[in-house]
Amino acid sequence: MKKIALSLTLVAALTFSFLFCEILVQPVRSQILERVYINLDGSVTGTDKIQRAGNVYTLTDNLHNLPIEVLRDNIIFDGGGFTLQGPGGYPTPAALNLSCTNVVVRNFTVEGWEVGILSAFNNNLITSNNLTGNERNIAVYADKCNITNNNLANAAYEFRIIGNNNIIFQNTIENSAFAFWITNSSGTIISANNITSSNPTVFTTDFSGFQVYHNNFVNTKDRTLILIAAKSPSTAILFPWDNGYPSGGNYWSDYASIEPNATEISNSGIGNIPYVVSTSPNVVDRYPLLSLVNISQAILELPLPTSSVSPSSSSNSPLPSASLMPSPSIPEFPLAIILPLFIVVVISFGLIVYNKKKQEEP
Repeated sequence: MKKIALSLTLVAALTFSFLFCEILVQPVRSQILERVYINLDGSVTGTDKIQRAGNVYTLTDNLHNLPIEVLRDNIIFDGGGFTLQGPGGYPTPAALNLSCTNVVVRNFTVEGWEVGILSAFNNNLITSNNLTGNERNIAVYADKCNITNNNLANAAYEFRIIGNNNIIFQNTIENSAFAFWITNSSGTIISANNITSSNPTVFTTDFSGFQVYHNNFVNTKDRTLILIAAKSPSTAILFPWDNGYPSGGNYWSDYASIEPNATEISNSGIGNIPYVVSTSPNVVDRYPLLSLVNISQAILELPLPTSSVSPSSSSNSPLPSASLMPSPSIPEFPLAIILPLFIVVVISFGLIVYNKKKQEEP
């Protein structure tokens, strides 16, 4: 009887799990009924508003509640300045899902999606787009992707990055809850971006996998939220937010008020007092810049192999080298999948324990 009862419990839990999934995804099914594809063979299905000229695809009108998935490699996809308008709310699909490599995505306006542009494959370029009001404006679950010259605003997370050697360069970020969410990343560079009226927070479990320098942080909302780490944040060895001396770190609009006694080091444009980004965990910009970076004229400087010592600094700790190991290119599972799986695993484990004890009984 106990076995029957336990089996019935398992069946009931599974039924509940599937019902739970159905309830969560039902709003999405009612809003998103179709999808546009750029197929492997180069054809386009789901709309007549994309024109093809060789390997260049161009959007010719706004699309509403129609997510696009790109399956073909080695193309240019131009938004023509038109808008991919989503239904808003959570959850929705990615407005533009790059299931491809060596693709350039440019000139799109994207609003009202869970993810604006998603790249789950390596070596893509996302440039000159306007994204606003998405839960995550740009998400990269891949390696060696370049994200440049985009305007991003009003998102929960402007960037979600999982992967190695990605570059975030010359973007404008405004009014975000959190600018960056980075995990399992090595060699990622965040440089020459304007970050205004935002929390430049980095959620991370990898303390040395990304580098931040030559950015403008203007009117940051809360410096205490600058970095939230998932393990031992008080004792972690964290990468400094600079590129050594004389390359320098970042411009902070409140540096002069926080360190009124700071002076310039030898006409270098660098302050002689480090800027404390965060105290828990300890994150420091050792070489804060005294003037705004002109990001339109910025040249991407690669990380220095070792940190040089300024005339006022005794720090010469080496910079970690970038790993070339690939990272997983798999987006996070939604709650609708994780919770039911967790319930099934727990109940299955209980059945195993029960049966084992039953077998041990005399």
